[in-house]
Amino acid sequence: MRFEKVVFVLTLVMLVPCDGFKDTFCIIKEFWWMQYARSPEPTDRIPEMQSLAPSCEVDVGTCQTGTCSTNTRRHKRCPDDGYICPETENRTANCGASGVIAYDYVLRCVCCKANSVIGIVKDSATDEPLGNMIIYVDGNLAGFSGTDGNFEVKRPADVLSFVIRAIDENGDYFEAVKVIGVPVGFQDSIYVELFMIKKAEPFEIDSTAEIVLSLSDNPQDPLAGNSFIEIRPDSFESPFGVAYNGMVKTRITFIGPDSLNERTTQGEFVTTDGQRLVTDGIVIFSFSTASDERLQLSRPVLFQSNTGMKFWKLETTVGRWAPVEIVPESRKRQSIPADWVNIETETWYNIDIIFTFPPCFFKIRVFTEGNEEATPQDLVSYTPKLKAETSTGLGFIVTFESTKEPSTKCYEARCPENSDLNYDGLISVSMSSVEIVNGNLVLTDTSLTPRPLAGYTIGILAPLEEVNYEDVTNAVNVTFISDDVGPFYPTLDICVNSNADQPAFHFILP
Repeated sequence: MRFEKVVFVLTLVMLVPCDGFKDTFCIIKEFWWMQYARSPEPTDRIPEMQSLAPSCEVDVGTCQTGTCSTNTRRHKRCPDDGYICPETENRTANCGASGVIAYDYVLRCVCCKANSVIGIVKDSATDEPLGNMIIYVDGNLAGFSGTDGNFEVKRPADVLSFVIRAIDENGDYFEAVKVIGVPVGFQDSIYVELFMIKKAEPFEIDSTAEIVLSLSDNPQDPLAGNSFIEIRPDSFESPFGVAYNGMVKTRITFIGPDSLNERTTQGEFVTTDGQRLVTDGIVIFSFSTASDERLQLSRPVLFQSNTGMKFWKLETTVGRWAPVEIVPESRKRQSIPADWVNIETETWYNIDIIFTFPPCFFKIRVFTEGNEEATPQDLVSYTPKLKAETSTGLGFIVTFESTKEPSTKCYEARCPENSDLNYDGLISVSMSSVEIVNGNLVLTDTSLTPRPLAGYTIGILAPLEEVNYEDVTNAVNVTFISDDVGPFYPTLDICVNSNADQPAFHFILP
């Protein structure tokens, strides 16, 4: 009988997909299905010529990009745990008048072990480390934070970004969702801080009555904020579908545009099909009985916005927002647009619209303390960020792609055509570089300091004054005004063709 139980358990394990579970499952599968295992055969070396000096070219070689498995006995259904990398040796070439020049020669292409995400989970308000939080990477269960809040999990190989999440199984904190950018070709460890937001203090609502809740810092005041939801009577049930008609402990956490920052932002403000969003805030709901048993909504609620905003749901596996499905329901006459939508508890929602202001473009330039423009370096990249707010209080938040040479790229912002619209915001730049953290080489971020207005040359100074340039802590505060002379150029071509003597935003290395 015991043997049959063991066989039954192992058979179940075989049916469980590797994704989302610890390597234990794959280890058992490798042992169980050894005859079907595969070996990660290295890809062929690719010839690649490189100029070491005038009239001196050599074949340095390269490898194709992609993932692979470092375990030669790993079952084919288990996920890759490595990336294709070159094995090199140092060689020299006699380049005549230029002398003997050393270079790295690719001998062969092999499979290298992908490195880790090393990080810590903290309370967003107090910085208190949070232990025993569940960590997910790209939708797959990766591990848990220790009692000191620290964690180390595998990260995906050969990707430019991934999504990391922290979930509190005790229910005291809401889920944290963060999109992590990876510089091109970087395969070492990455350091991450995940900030979790503690649930708000509860208030009670009557499940048998019609309830109007504003999506604001004061949800019990129906007139607070720009948007609200209306919950019809008898709309609550248990997770098992049993109707509930008692008092409901309600927790609503709302984060307005002015409070969105690195600690509170969830995902990135981009739709699942890649369009930028302008936000009136994010919100999350939690409902329970008086004895803290979880409740959920059994019927759609009415969502209304005074500013014409729509309701979006965070798709946590990709860290982007999808429009909430509108439910066809009979409705009473409304003075403002309204939609019936289904709301899930413990899920982040966004009060957003797709940005309609015309695009404008800007450049950043990075300088040393000696006022020399920074040259590209391996394992060093720069990431511009933008946080702006319209005159009506709507927020526009963007984290741009990382680059080794920021002066060669133009970044897209939004500039209103109507000069009467007051649209101000912050532009900042972080530098990603390799440092030693807890004895490991990891990628960390450092905020760069903006150049004071008085530090610019005369030719650049006047256009910056036109956009109300002001250097603040680790950022510049500006008004978004499009102009052919910059710093916000009306077309991408004008921006791309601008040179070092034309307006751009300058930041100084530490």
